[in-house]
Amino acid sequence: MKKQLLPICLSLLLIAIYPSTMYAQLNFEKTYQANINNEGARYARQTTDGGYILCGDKVIKTNQYGDTTWTKPISFGNIIKQTADGNYITGGNGLVKLSSTGAQIWAVATSCNGISETKDGGYITSSASGLILEKRNATGTIQWTSGNFGVPGITSDSWSAIQSPGGGFLLSGTRKDNAFDAQIMVGKVDSTGNTVWAKLYGSTSYSDYGNEIINTTDGGTLLIGTVSSSSFDMYLIKQSAAGVTQWTKTLGGTEPDGGYGIAQTTDGGYIAVGTTKSFATHGGTDVYLVKTDAGGTEQWHKSFGGSGDDYGFSVQQTSDGGYIIAASKDAQTSSPKMYLIKTNASGSTAVEDFPKQINMELYPNPATDNITIESELQKYNYQVLDIAGKLLLSGTVNANKLNLNISSLSKGIYFISIYDGDQHAVHKKIIKE
Repeated sequence: MKKQLLPICLSLLLIAIYPSTMYAQLNFEKTYQANINNEGARYARQTTDGGYILCGDKVIKTNQYGDTTWTKPISFGNIIKQTADGNYITGGNGLVKLSSTGAQIWAVATSCNGISETKDGGYITSSASGLILEKRNATGTIQWTSGNFGVPGITSDSWSAIQSPGGGFLLSGTRKDNAFDAQIMVGKVDSTGNTVWAKLYGSTSYSDYGNEIINTTDGGTLLIGTVSSSSFDMYLIKQSAAGVTQWTKTLGGTEPDGGYGIAQTTDGGYIAVGTTKSFATHGGTDVYLVKTDAGGTEQWHKSFGGSGDDYGFSVQQTSDGGYIIAASKDAQTSSPKMYLIKTNASGSTAVEDFPKQINMELYPNPATDNITIESELQKYNYQVLDIAGKLLLSGTVNANKLNLNISSLSKGIYFISIYDGDQHAVHKKIIKE
């Protein structure tokens, strides 16, 4: 009973302290204990309720502040995504479908590094046993397996598996002849697994690694990896839909750096994450976050971490214009941690309790079916939460006035938040009658 009353008591305390308006920024750095020598959080995504899902040696669901909602132990997860039905699919040492509350729906004994939901409701996975794609149905059963794209290697590794919007599927990974001679590989198959094309990047005299690949808004793709022709550097490869190289970019400094995760941003540019020694400011290696323009030219970079070695594995732009990063903190130590980083649009995790004031008026309040929001902002995002912090309504507004329908809400107390692209936010109480 005490646990059930706690969220309500906290919410009532906030109401008492800030009866009409509260200000905050939704940025944070959170750690969650991992197993010894675990690689931390390998993948994180924002969920439809405004919170986050991340995986490593466990699956952790959080609210929008990074506070744990539920945890599901798994063998190890390289990737996790929310599916169209509101549940989750995670792949790694096993392929597991979880419900929205973390209950196991089904599991398949396999090993995979990448996974994406397909248009037919099934999945495409990348095998951990080489440069191979596996098409699966809605319950994880294999429907077909691709070949090795005509580029076999002794110990080749796959990474991402995605569906191409123009048809077929794409694989990224690394072709290895031995532990030291490796090349970046990108390949495409048709709808039944036949090779359409395959490309290799890098020299067999060096160790170059291919990691995440994404579809881009122009119909092409962008891959992130690591090249070592001089020093280790983050590497971006932009391709057309036909696999033609459009440009490449090397990012980093004079010390070893590398790239793992990539996402396209709403301004047409890209956000990349990896690890850096060149720009480490916390000790060892740091998580390396780089923002580029549409041509891959760096606009800014940030580093995050602790006194040990830290690595960033995935990044996504969030609904408020900021970024969510899955990372490992103090890796290869006796106390490794799953590391979740939420930044604003400028890559900062700084939290201001009282940033610039945004004027917002609500009326009528109390309200029954509709409430009007007036703000000085011409464009902003809004969220409506209950007193337990559950997201109920959200959207983007391109005017300073919004007539919001709240008829679906039960009678009670709610909070509405609006925030601009700089993460400045205002929160007010709504009473629904």
